[in-house]
Amino acid sequence: GVLESLDDGRVEAGEIINFAMFALVAASLVFVAQRLLHAYKILRQHQLQVAAEARRATQYAEELNLFIEAAIDYAIFLTDIEGKILIWNKGAERVLGWSEAEAVGHTSAVFYPPDEIQAGKPWSDLSMARGQGVFSELCWQVRKDGSEFLADATLTPLKDASGALRGFVRVLRDVTDYHAANRAVERREKHLQSILDTVPD
Repeated sequence: GVLESLDDGRVEAGEIINFAMFALVAASLVFVAQRLLHAYKILRQHQLQVAAEARRATQYAEELNLFIEAAIDYAIFLTDIEGKILIWNKGAERVLGWSEAEAVGHTSAVFYPPDEIQAGKPWSDLSMARGQGVFSELCWQVRKDGSEFLADATLTPLKDASGALRGFVRVLRDVTDYHAANRAVERREKHLQSILDTVPD
């Protein structure tokens, strides 16, 4: 009877140890699973955040592209830091006569009069924009057919979050007719004034 009692005790002790080991392993597995689930949730949240940011960036890019393409009275194009054209809008094609396929890859210096190219003005303009932040002026530009027009030109440097220069945006508007009309008005006013000056008081 004593031996049977001892054997029963050993069996119960073994079962208790086995149960304890099983409980420990199960608890460890649950803990690891919870940690993995937590890590997955964080990763999933990060992925969703990145995806949302990517969607927003895509949406902004599409809206910006729509805005640029809608500005048909303005030649808008993006260049690299050396002035080579990367992006070209429909307005640039209308104002300057170059299609996107023809313009992309060329330097923006081709739109300057030959004497200004020889004088280095295209590159000095880039330097001015880089130093001032924005460079604006009234200047003569050259179309694909060789004709010149008076342009209201703005050159703006593009910088990334670290402040490094990434390129330039150039915006041109043909103001030849506008200035011609203003000069005509000025001439008429001067002519009228000259007539009035001949009238006795």
